[in-house]
Amino acid sequence: MQRETIYAAHRVQGIFGGLFLGALALIARSHDSNGLAIGLAAVGAFAVLLLLRRPRLEIDQDGLKVVNLLHTYRLRWTDIAGFGFGAAAMTSCLAIRRRDGTTVNAVVVSDDVRSGYSHQPVAEIVADLQRRHSAATGSSSLPGPFVSEQRARRNSLRVLDAMWLLLCAFFVIFGLATAWRATFDLPATYSRLSSSGVRATATFAGCRVTGIRNHECRLSLAYQGTTRTWNYSEDFPQFHGLLVGAVVPVLVDPHDSATVYTVHDVQERYHAGFGVLGIFGIALASVGAVGLVWEVVRRRRDARFQRALRPQPWS
Repeated sequence: MQRETIYAAHRVQGIFGGLFLGALALIARSHDSNGLAIGLAAVGAFAVLLLLRRPRLEIDQDGLKVVNLLHTYRLRWTDIAGFGFGAAAMTSCLAIRRRDGTTVNAVVVSDDVRSGYSHQPVAEIVADLQRRHSAATGSSSLPGPFVSEQRARRNSLRVLDAMWLLLCAFFVIFGLATAWRATFDLPATYSRLSSSGVRATATFAGCRVTGIRNHECRLSLAYQGTTRTWNYSEDFPQFHGLLVGAVVPVLVDPHDSATVYTVHDVQERYHAGFGVLGIFGIALASVGAVGLVWEVVRRRRDARFQRALRPQPWS
């Protein structure tokens, strides 16, 4: 019996996708979007870790070796009761039913278009496993479907689809909001403050580094009988060398006292216009839009080929 090893589909694309998410995380981090940066870095690191570990399915005359991210299973042909589809976490994948009633999921063989093979190659893999099992054991057939695995697989796909749609929608909304703020909202605010902003004097309350390299600088402002102290999130290098208590000229919006920017940022128009921040927002929105289009195309293709190409849950 010929030895064969099946690797994950799209593993190279997945690795580059993880590195791309890491680059986006660095860009987000440089613009003080720490929550987004952590999320992107975590997703990218997990994707790269998953695919560099190279989950695989090894087939030889003695049986199967299933290598998942955390566990490895060795199955003899005589231990196997059936092949079909199950759910490993949120991934629909090949499931191998053992004669003792337990199930081993081979995540490397998935029919999810985002991370695995199309339906036809998966059907061919299952058929080949059937033939090899029959040749090794002398059995001409395997038991019928296990309904619980079918249900688990359907639920898994629903959860995965919902998470994918939410992630893409988040990218679109956050990206458009970021691009809008940089390209339209912030320039308009700077222009308004330049023409009608009220000059005031804030007090520098010091800077500190939080997290890995997040600079948090604070200003204190006494204005119209109230004193406000807040974290000023814009261009922190402008405070370099200032001592606590130093004077910082600011401009206050006469119609909204919560809108306060330093004179330096208004004059320099910091992060305003179609610059790095605007391009970053457009890139995020584009990634999300591509993901949504991909989901629509996948669902249409699934509906078109479901009856003709999708194999039975268990053979």
